[in-house]
Amino acid sequence: IDSAKVRVHAATYSATQSSPYVTSLKAAIERGVEVTVLVDLVHQASAVEMLAREFSGASLLDLLPRGDGKYAVMHAKLVLVDDATALVTSANFSESAADRNLEVGVIIRDSTVVRGMREHLDALPRGGDARQRVRRQLDPRVAASHSDHVVDVHAVVV
Repeated sequence: IDSAKVRVHAATYSATQSSPYVTSLKAAIERGVEVTVLVDLVHQASAVEMLAREFSGASLLDLLPRGDGKYAVMHAKLVLVDDATALVTSANFSESAADRNLEVGVIIRDSTVVRGMREHLDALPRGGDARQRVRRQLDPRVAASHSDHVVDVHAVVV
């Protein structure tokens, strides 16, 4: 993330403010890097609220409900940097994942594979893979508030 020049795509189930992932993504945004993060608003509302505050200027994407009205768990964890490098990992963007947990991951430095992963993620908001469902873009500038464990965030179908 620290070497990103153009764009970073990331996905996480949960996150903590002190995580090295969050710190590096925030620094990338401040450098002018385009940052897109796929999050799980339904199951991790407080983490998404924190990311919305920390990642001003980034695109936060959330899963829309499936056809039956239920939400899938967004459990993927990955970081794609400049279509050149990918980290696919079991680690969430949390302090415990970075410092305490036993996690596993793989780094991919094949630009064809990484670009294909990014193109797949980019296609999802336009309909893409029906199993993944269309996502909504969350406006990180909008303050989030809790109400019965649901964050009230304005969303735009993309």
